[in-house]
Amino acid sequence: MGTSLIQILKNVLKVKTVFATVGSDEKKNFLEKELNVTRCFNYKKPEEENFSDLIMKQTNQLGVNLVLDCVGGSYWQKNLDCLRLVN
Repeated sequence: MGTSLIQILKNVLKVKTVFATVGSDEKKNFLEKELNVTRCFNYKKPEEENFSDLIMKQTNQLGVNLVLDCVGGSYWQKNLDCLRLVN
């Protein structure tokens, strides 16, 4: 997710909980410390590659309301797995 999209979510729309995925610890640290992302996952690390499971745990198995994925592809299923189900 681009930094400008995170800034819009946090500063304009006032979204309190934002999760993000990145490919390096440098980006992870920046997003968490500088942009106040709730939790960022480095999908290249084995302990964080199943980010959908970690998001479900962080949200007490409720999931998230919205997934914004500018790339898609191989993470499609993981994105679906962490979406909140509404009855």
